[in-house]
Amino acid sequence: MSPSKDYTATESVFLLASEDVEDFNARGPPTEQDGLLDSQDVSEDSDGEEDTPILKIPHIVPIEFSLLTNVFLASFDMTVAASTYTTIGSEFNAVNLSSWITTSYMITSTSFQPLYGAFSDVLGRRLCYFFATLTFSLGCLGCAFAPSIVTLFFARAFTGIGGGGLITLATVVNSDIIPAPKRGLFQGFQNILLGVGSILGASLGGIISETIGWRYCFLFQVPVSTLGLIFGYFYLKNQKELKEDSTIGDIDIQGSLLLVTGLTLQLLALYSSSTNALYLGAASLFLLLIFVRVELNTRRTPIVPFARIHNVSSYLTLLVATLSGFANFAYIFVLPLLFQVSLGDSPSKAGFRLAIPSLFTSVGALITAYIMNINVKYLNVLVLSGVSLMFVGNSLALLISRSFPQGLLNLLLIPANTGLGMCFPASLFTFVFSFSKSMQASSTSTLYLFRAVGQVWGVATVSKIVQSILERNLRNDPKVGNSIIPKILKSITYIKKLDPDIQSEVILSYEGAIRFAQKVSVLVCFLNVLFCLTEVVVNKRSQANRK
Repeated sequence: MSPSKDYTATESVFLLASEDVEDFNARGPPTEQDGLLDSQDVSEDSDGEEDTPILKIPHIVPIEFSLLTNVFLASFDMTVAASTYTTIGSEFNAVNLSSWITTSYMITSTSFQPLYGAFSDVLGRRLCYFFATLTFSLGCLGCAFAPSIVTLFFARAFTGIGGGGLITLATVVNSDIIPAPKRGLFQGFQNILLGVGSILGASLGGIISETIGWRYCFLFQVPVSTLGLIFGYFYLKNQKELKEDSTIGDIDIQGSLLLVTGLTLQLLALYSSSTNALYLGAASLFLLLIFVRVELNTRRTPIVPFARIHNVSSYLTLLVATLSGFANFAYIFVLPLLFQVSLGDSPSKAGFRLAIPSLFTSVGALITAYIMNINVKYLNVLVLSGVSLMFVGNSLALLISRSFPQGLLNLLLIPANTGLGMCFPASLFTFVFSFSKSMQASSTSTLYLFRAVGQVWGVATVSKIVQSILERNLRNDPKVGNSIIPKILKSITYIKKLDPDIQSEVILSYEGAIRFAQKVSVLVCFLNVLFCLTEVVVNKRSQANRK
């Protein structure tokens, strides 16, 4: 391989898909027959835009401000909800239902998120950006004034319709305006904002709740979102590739409805009784199978480009993204609960414990951006390193207890956050760069879809595990009367009102349930490492066969 060889953006994309520089040199530039690019894509991607200096991009600063504001809010909203759901549930006397504060948002954000790629391709980035941002802002306003926990659930669901597009559209718009070699850097910036939002959401959520009230956690987001919307209105433009005669009829509407309905039924099944869950799960599976068939045969713009995914490696990447999302949100959901029950933390202190380790998510993202700038062929190594660190971090979290030195506790949380910062952007680009530029919006939303499904499954699974095992442990404990079990399940603060001997038994029961949920998360991380290793082997064999 010649070290002085310069690759065009299109060649770099194909190079990443082949995962081997020498193999690319032997094959030459991609052609129509390769199945990844067509002749139009080649001409579009070979226009020399990769040489454009960043500061020469028109209105780059205000555009990035509007995009990164949304990224920040999406991250802040999720962690502020995760750090306050027990407080909110206790106020409404419904801690046993409080996980729905997070889940109702995630159901709609997961269901609608994949639509933003295809819809923005056909209707333009501006319209989808305005819809997502405005819906999110109005939803936050509704959360702030919700009179009951059920109303709050509906407000969170409405917020999720817009929230599903915040991060997706930021990535998609950057794919439009940022040269390919620099996208890793901007994805790094995006992940820094994700980290900062997570830190502030986790640390400030408890403080705001304990001082001026949890409603302000949502109300404060409205003016920030409005400011980003104003900048987007004046500076954000549609993509150059947008066809003026494009209409909503060009989108696979049938597939959209099948996907949204199928995912919603699937996620509702996770929180239903065993009988209802069976029916909802079966209906979801049926609709999603029809969705896949429709997507494979549609002549309109697909929601998920299954017909363009030609290799096992890409499907493994989607599986890794799903399991990473599962482990991430299971980890975020369990830790604040563990800190409050096992360590006796207040909600604000539990949030602060997450603050410093969350900073290392940004460190992981910057590591990925730096290595990507050197050579994109190391993306698979970055993904494997990231999921391995997540496995180590989730395993170390099992050591958290009152007896563990408090000064060293933050060290236990650093590996998982660093691995997350490496895995998320690396898996995104591993998948997206195997598509031509014209397909990068839908491929981006596809990977985000699989990751989001994993996140919802993570929260739903560990929540159900904790509640069911806790209830079983309490009912099997002769010292705990049946009359107080519903109160314990509904409110963590009620534990502090119990007699010391009963309180210690309840805490042990709670810890046992939480530990089991943590072990499930560790198992998922271990499986994720195995799938990453499988992907590496598949890529190596594919390269050997081509040679």
